[in-house]
Amino acid sequence: MLATGALSAAGAFTGYTYIVTFLGEVGGFSPGTVSVLFVGFGVACLAGVGVTGAFLDRFPQSALAVAVATQAAGMLGLYAFGAHQAAAVVCLMLMGGALGPVFMTTQNAMLHCAPGRTDIALAANSGAYTGYDRGRPQPA
Repeated sequence: MLATGALSAAGAFTGYTYIVTFLGEVGGFSPGTVSVLFVGFGVACLAGVGVTGAFLDRFPQSALAVAVATQAAGMLGLYAFGAHQAAAVVCLMLMGGALGPVFMTTQNAMLHCAPGRTDIALAANSGAYTGYDRGRPQPA
């Protein structure tokens, strides 16, 4: 679980490091539009958490697989179709819709993997996820 979370975070945060530049230069979005897109990204994240929460207890492994696959599809789609604004928006929303659920599903899995040491399990999961974010390069 830690490896899944860490790899997902590495991919997500590496992509997010360059997303503003990518959306502006490749997608042709204005800075103001990029700001609005990030609001949509956040709303998609909240929606993803809400949808995932409804299925997490009954289908924990599937929820994790779907969240990671959605994140990958959004990132790969943005790479492949980022020059097309409509496609870029859809892919960005997929990425946003998966960000919270990936962390949520790995955290849930960690609780089940270490029921006697949930404090350590949650700390390890948070460290795997946020530790990468603190060390990532910042855009210029």
